[in-house]
Amino acid sequence: MRTKFSDSIRLISIIRKIRLIAALSILFTVSTYSQINFKVSGSAVIPAGEFTKQVEAGYGFSVTGIYQLPVENFYVTLTGGYYFLGFNEKLKQYKMDYSTIPLTAGLKAEFPIYDLIPYVEIGAGIYFSKYQVEVIDIFTGPFTVLTDERTAGFLLSGGLRFMVTPGLDLDFSINYNKLQSKYPGRAFFNINTGFSFRF
Repeated sequence: MRTKFSDSIRLISIIRKIRLIAALSILFTVSTYSQINFKVSGSAVIPAGEFTKQVEAGYGFSVTGIYQLPVENFYVTLTGGYYFLGFNEKLKQYKMDYSTIPLTAGLKAEFPIYDLIPYVEIGAGIYFSKYQVEVIDIFTGPFTVLTDERTAGFLLSGGLRFMVTPGLDLDFSINYNKLQSKYPGRAFFNINTGFSFRF
């Protein structure tokens, strides 16, 4: 009876050790392959589709946190930014500018070629947008209407990183943003230039 009990205790101890070794192995793998990068970019923002009829090209910036997954060359991204599109001077009855603060999460895959690193990314999130419409009324004169909107959206991105130093990369990318807005045709491109910092 005691022998069976001792064998059971020994078996439980072995199982616990195996679990501990497995957990430490996973932790070591994650800590070995995981790396947190930050990217800061300035952007030229260009309206797309129907949006080109309402606003002109603008500007913006973004900050991205990039977390390396245990799978080599795959990353999770978290991005926040600010983008502005200005008045379209061709409109006669009204003028509108547009600004948005996107908060998105994405999955990024890289394809390293020596110091040149092409990549693609797909992401989705929430866009906090504001429309400022200046209505031109011949009877009452111009007046301004402000409208806030919070909506879901997605982005597709392709880019190229170039290693400058072991801790610094030059980064070029183009993003396509499509918003699921109640207003039709809300889409725009970002042409981004920035720096990526590795820690």
